[in-house]
Amino acid sequence: MKKLNYLFITLLTITAMAFTSCDDDAETLPPTITVTPNVNNDYKLGNEVTYNIVVGSNEKLKTFTVNATPAGADGTGVVSTLPANVLTNGEFEKNTNAATITYKYVIPSNLAANADVKIEFSVSDKGSVPATKTESFKVKEAVTKYTAVLMGAQQNGKEGSYLEVSTKTVMKMADAAQNSEKVDIIFYYGSTNEATLVAPSDVTVDGTTDGSLDLAKNLTVKNETKLKKSELTSEQFDAINSDAKLKAITGLNGTIVNKLAVNDVIEFETAKGVKGLIKVVKVEAGTNGSITLDIIIPNNAKPAA
Repeated sequence: MKKLNYLFITLLTITAMAFTSCDDDAETLPPTITVTPNVNNDYKLGNEVTYNIVVGSNEKLKTFTVNATPAGADGTGVVSTLPANVLTNGEFEKNTNAATITYKYVIPSNLAANADVKIEFSVSDKGSVPATKTESFKVKEAVTKYTAVLMGAQQNGKEGSYLEVSTKTVMKMADAAQNSEKVDIIFYYGSTNEATLVAPSDVTVDGTTDGSLDLAKNLTVKNETKLKKSELTSEQFDAINSDAKLKAITGLNGTIVNKLAVNDVIEFETAKGVKGLIKVVKVEAGTNGSITLDIIIPNNAKPAA
């Protein structure tokens, strides 16, 4: 009988130890975290990118933290949770075992193109070490910069006078006549106007009025590109790496800018709605002269079909 009791007690002890061991194993299970970037994320300077984070645990969730390098711009942070309002200042409400979190990171506009961004998401519960997931990306410029775009004046036999800004394509008169819908800007050098950029619709190039040139006479489509000299300096133009300055271009009414000189900056908006900036790099005077331009347009500017 004593032997049976002893065996019974031993069995109970082993069973208790087994359950205790299982409990200990359960306590050491880390929480789970899954991070999914929004499919529409566009990693350009100044843009907002979002992530969907699903967290869970067999214990009660405790904290949710994010460590971003570099830190996000104003507006970065948790946007929403499901269930609603289960997360306050990085701490979960009591009795929360699972949640879905929407997080927004605002890319600083002062970062360099191709800069690396790393965002570490971490969740902890009451019984184990935190679980982490890291997302990273390279920053893309929000603008396209074309440099040293060379255009010839009206009697320059080598360089064309017709420009499609979205592709920096420079055309001579015959090509322009065949692709008039693509011509955004025409260059000429006048005795009074000197170095001049005009829209194909401008009267100074329609060839029908006294003193006008016939540069646009054979264009079937005469695009009404709007142009204006900007208050931006050459240095400010060179420093642009986001599309904020382009988006701010409004109220353009003119179709001509003249007497252009080196370091002048011009705002424009094409008939297709492409907003951009031009800087004058070099001017060779005369009707057989030329002009060299730097051009900034948004990355999403589409070439003419």
